[in-house]
Amino acid sequence: MLPHVAACVAAVAYAGEVPGWMQRFKYPGTGLSGLDPAPIGILRGLIAESARQAPGPAPDLVVPVPLHALRLRARGFNPAVPLARAVAAEVGAPCECVALERIRDTPSQTGLDRRERRRNVAGAFRCREGMPETVWLVDDVLTTGATLSECARALRRRGARRVVAVCAARTPLASLASPEEKDSMARIREDVTLFHRPNLGEEPEPVAFEAGDTVEILEEWEAHYLCKHNGRVFNIRKELVDSGCDGR
Repeated sequence: MLPHVAACVAAVAYAGEVPGWMQRFKYPGTGLSGLDPAPIGILRGLIAESARQAPGPAPDLVVPVPLHALRLRARGFNPAVPLARAVAAEVGAPCECVALERIRDTPSQTGLDRRERRRNVAGAFRCREGMPETVWLVDDVLTTGATLSECARALRRRGARRVVAVCAARTPLASLASPEEKDSMARIREDVTLFHRPNLGEEPEPVAFEAGDTVEILEEWEAHYLCKHNGRVFNIRKELVDSGCDGR
């Protein structure tokens, strides 16, 4: 289970057309190409869908994952901020864009496994003020959750009791497992239909599972597992599976 985070949702996998749209959103071109409204429109749609999927009560506050001041100055904007504002508008909650502060300019997470990513961002965030009970934490892409976990730790230290991570997309987490981490398998208890969204703009496709089918657990959350089966990723409620099986 990801420390300090009660649940995490993401509308789509970071695959297909999504990386291209994400890059255009985060790194807009110069001149007239930088004024193209399509990338932000696509990402706002995805993050709003993620907000609709978030479990539990509505948030008391929405907070974006912050950039360090040096990186913010170099880039010119924090991509998580417009996404957090879109989430706040979707659920009718306030958004506080400076509640969290990145106090250490950490090296890029690219190429690091889960263990290295957690070590890289340890202690990198600070919460500026007291937090309400339920806070939604917004970012563009979920990879291993190391950054989200550290942000959630800072929020909980200042009073938040439930932190839900809301992201536009998520990467295939299994490819970032550290050498020491082994796959965990789970067996489905009863016939169930789960939904997988293959690509941006495509309708979720139903996938039928039968009792006894096995899935690979990628991550554990408060009430559900993120599982993988035949290359497709699903959320499944814990009461529907028996974890710790051998996969046969």
